[in-house]
Parts: sequence; C-alpha cells; structure tokens
Amino acid sequence: MKPENFSEIKIIPIDLNVDLPSNHLYMVIAQPFLRLEQTEDGFKVDKNILGTHKRVIRSTLELVCDLRFGDASSNANFILFPELSLPFDMVSKLKDRISDSWAPNSILIGGIEGISVAGYHEIVQESNNPKEANYKLLGTANYVNCVAIFIKENHGSEVKLYLQPKVRPSRREQAIGMREGRHIFIFVSSKLTFLCLTCFDAISTDLEFKLLTSKVMRNLRRMVVQNQIPNVLDMVFILMHNEKPHHRGFQESTYQILNGGGRELRSDHGSVVFVNTANSEEVSSDRFGKSAFYFRRGAWYIPPQKEYPPTETYCAEDTGYECQRARFREDGPCLHSLCYIPYTSVLHTQGGRWYPFRDIAWHRVNSDGVLDSPQPVPAVKKIVSNNLPSNLAVSDNRWYAFNDHSLAVKMKQNYNHTREKLINTRIERIKELTDILLLVHYPENDRTENPDYWKTDMEGEAIKEMAST
Repeated sequence: MKPENFSEIKIIPIDLNVDLPSNHLYMVIAQPFLRLEQTEDGFKVDKNILGTHKRVIRSTLELVCDLRFGDASSNANFILFPELSLPFDMVSKLKDRISDSWAPNSILIGGIEGISVAGYHEIVQESNNPKEANYKLLGTANYVNCVAIFIKENHGSEVKLYLQPKVRPSRREQAIGMREGRHIFIFVSSKLTFLCLTCFDAISTDLEFKLLTSKVMRNLRRMVVQNQIPNVLDMVFILMHNEKPHHRGFQESTYQILNGGGRELRSDHGSVVFVNTANSEEVSSDRFGKSAFYFRRGAWYIPPQKEYPPTETYCAEDTGYECQRARFREDGPCLHSLCYIPYTSVLHTQGGRWYPFRDIAWHRVNSDGVLDSPQPVPAVKKIVSNNLPSNLAVSDNRWYAFNDHSLAVKMKQNYNHTREKLINTRIERIKELTDILLLVHYPENDRTENPDYWKTDMEGEAIKEMAST
C-alpha cells in the first residue's frame, strides 16, 4: 500500500488588514459543554442542549461587545470557540452580529458542526476563500467538519469569512466517512502571523509515522525561503472536541511546531493554543477541558514547589517534549478572558518572574447558558473544591449509612453543607486549614507549599477526610 501523500495539502497565505497591538493581545476563549449526536451530515450539537448552547454563544457575543481590557478603548482581538461548537444555522447570524456590533480588528475562530457537502459549498460561495481553496472535496461521504475564521479588519464594517475543512478525520469520523480538506490557511498581518488546525489534524501521521505538523512546518520553511510568508509564526490555534487532551501526540505535535522552524522560520517564540470543549462539571478531570497555551521550555517563569501563592486562574507547568504550558484551572463550562503578552514583547531578564497573562478572569457558564461575572480562580480553593465534588456523598463510603435511609439522607445534607462552607471560606483560611492538615502527612521540611504540585492522592484524601470529620 502506498503511503498517504501529505504534500497534497496546500498552505495558502491570506494577507489581512488588521491592526493588532504589538505588546499584548486581548482574547476570549470559550469552553462550552458540548454533547454531540451522529447524523447523516456528521456530528451535530445534540438537540436536547441546542437551545442552551446557542444562549452560551449569544452571551459570549454580548460579552465581547461590553468587555474592555485595560483602558476603555481596548477590545477583544481574538474570540475562540472549540471544534464543532458553532451551529450551522448561526454562521450568517454571527457574521452579521460581528459586522454590526464588534469593534474593528476583531477575529472570531470556531469549528462549525458537521454540515453536508452541499451546505459547505453553499457557504464557501459566500466566503472570502481564494479560488485555490475552492476545490472539489475528495471522497464519497456527505459531510464536512470545518473551521470558520471571521475577520473584521481595521476599517469599515465588512466581515470576511474563511472556511478551512478538517484535513484528517478522527477514528469516529473515519468510520462514517468525513470528506477531507486539502488546504491550510496562514494568516499574515503587519504584527502577527497565525494558522489554525482542527483536533486530529495536529496528531495525524502517515504510514511512515510522520506527523502532519512536521510536514506543515517543513512547507512553511520552504515558503519563507521563497518570500511567500514572513519568517515568524506567532500563534497556532488548535480547536478540539477531545476527551483526552493530554494525549502524547498533542505534546509531540506542539514540540514540532515550537521547535520545527529551523533557521528559516522563527516559531520558537510563539505559542500553541489548545481550545477544547468542557467537562460536564466544575471539577478537575482528565476528560475534556484542559484548554491551554503551550510555549517552548524556559519561555516563562514557573513557580517552584516551595513558592506560595501560585498564579490564579491558570497553572504554569512543565510538560514533556521540552515544552511548558499555561493551563486554565477550570475544566467545566466557562469562558476565559485574558490579556496575552507575546514572548517577544517582554524584556526577559535572568531570574525574572515573567508570566504570559494579565487581567485574566474566569466566567462560569450557568445551566441556562448565561455567563457569570468575571472572577479569579485561586489555586488552593480550586484544589479543595475539586476534591469535594457534589456527588461525593453518594459515591464514598465515608458518608454511607446502609441500614438507615434517614441517616443516609442526613449525612448527605451534612456533607453538602460542609462542602459549601469550605468552598466559600476565605482563601487565607483555606491555606491555614490545608497547612495544618498536611502537617499530619508530611514533615514540615518536606511539604510542598504550591498546590500545583499536589500530584498524589495523599492531599486529596486528606481533604476528603477533613470534610468527613
């Protein structure tokens, strides 16, 4: 069998008239809960949650109109949604809303739910895709998974729309025959160059086990030499609906992007941004969530084990493959608003404590799809709440009363009351409680002050024991 030929994928430069700040980028990252159903047109948002999901999108659009960072003139530059999260019937409405209400120099990127090939060609005709991106899709299946990039440039109210089909299907998509795209856009402005990938595109390999991303980087280097694009790649956005966001393939792909530019392409000072859908609840989980910015190792300061307090709302940590990441603490349904400081905009000094974000906040998505006011997520409170989930009283022997139903109900009530009190306790008090608690488990000189390094079951079990007591 002949290996797949990734060279068929064409990288198409798109020049933008966008004025972005040189020292900071204001961003909103949506992390909605998404339940999908399989249809003949691919995977779509489940009808049972569609109404609520659309309210999340509308609430996000309203937030972007009202949200101001720093001085009152600063608007959000990037608004990011995960893979498959934009209902097809909202695409034209999104374009109209951005045109009418958003400030210039605004960019919305999001994955459209599965659509028919006919539906895709219909919106391509209304898009700003160049002719070389409007080709006949290969295969016999009847649906497309694509990312939409809406761009309101620096003058006028016109909004440009670019459509980029997913290049490689996941196993589930392969099983029902997704049609594959053959192009990747690279967007070039005076101060920023970026591109987008959709989930499995980032980890797919050919029969020689070569990553698609490594071949993309090779082609980008060639384009730099031929003066087709600038010699800097600032950001790569990877839109996901993935229950295993820590898959080693994503780590390896990130390394290829950040370190694969060679002498020709400066990608090592850039970032790779993973935008994933949410876990169903506001607890830490290995499934879904884990939206994060990735950088080359050593790009930013990471608080050591003995340092307290750690960063709020996101965790700075090393990963494998010579990378580090800034990972958002909340895996449940939410939005994150932030000011991202590109690595090249900060004067780095040896030993300096430079962080990639400022003005970062978490916006809870309520069950009705409406957003809460922005707030921080302190590390120690988040870790305590993660270890005291709302269903613990019915899944943990410490609250069982097998032979007395009324007592079991009473114990569940007591747990919920205790949990609420702990979660709503002042941060300083929680720090005091966990300090005393963990003294029982660790000698004082061996204790880890920074909760981001509480990686074993010992700390979590101690928190549960405190609540049960």
